[in-house]
Amino acid sequence: MFAVAGSLFSQLTALAILHARSSSAIIRAVASGGWVIGPPLGGMVATWRSPAVLFLTIAAAYALLAMIIGVMALRLPSPAANTSESKSALSASNRRPASIVLTTCALASLHFLLSVCALGIPWRIVQIGGSEYHVGLAFAIAAAVEIPLIACSNIIVSRAGQATMLVVSSTLLLVYFAAASLIDSVPAMVSLSVINGVVTGIMMGLSLIVLQERLPDRPAHASAIYSNTIRLSYVAALLTAGGIAQQISVVAIFQAAGALALCLSLYLILWQPLGRPVLRWRGSRLNAS
Repeated sequence: MFAVAGSLFSQLTALAILHARSSSAIIRAVASGGWVIGPPLGGMVATWRSPAVLFLTIAAAYALLAMIIGVMALRLPSPAANTSESKSALSASNRRPASIVLTTCALASLHFLLSVCALGIPWRIVQIGGSEYHVGLAFAIAAAVEIPLIACSNIIVSRAGQATMLVVSSTLLLVYFAAASLIDSVPAMVSLSVINGVVTGIMMGLSLIVLQERLPDRPAHASAIYSNTIRLSYVAALLTAGGIAQQISVVAIFQAAGALALCLSLYLILWQPLGRPVLRWRGSRLNAS
């Protein structure tokens, strides 16, 4: 039941898109915030009261959510409004059309690298002498940077463009993996979490926007692809990073990920599957490539 409920989150996002397409980034930011706030809040409730009280509280929250969703379902906007908004979203795009398969593969590659970040950084911090405190601090820094960027992803994309943000994300990951392979200082390794947070914040919001614009009349389909892409990328990263760490070393994880980030950056710049990377600033354009 828990797995089914989790799989339906993408459809909740699609329902919100029907009311306002620009709300998707805010919803994703709130979801990320839940991963940060939820564990300590749940721990406090379970400690002060009991685990049973915690689950009753969660059940009450879900009941309230079900009523809110029911009201939203009864107040769906008119099809004409949806069609008009979808066309405006497409006309605002400044990139060359790409197939949904090619788009999904590019996004999946970046989310795979992000998952490698999340999996590999605790191992690397402990390897160079860090503790659980340093691991928690690294993730806290990443979350503090990530959540505001997700919420502002619509503004960032409209300013810089989708293709440019993909190239920037891939290049930042290349820098991240190269530095993580060479650094032996715990404080320096923890500080790298800023890059992790920046790229995660950009990609979590950007990926959903990209898929929505390529499937403007199928919001549920776009949300499902987005959700599955993230989950499958994490599973692939878990198997790959774990295998490399066991067979070679933890450092080899970052070296292999850095090589993949380099190839992905060159691919996005040279072949431009999502359009030409450009930077916009007050109406002007600067070629990023």
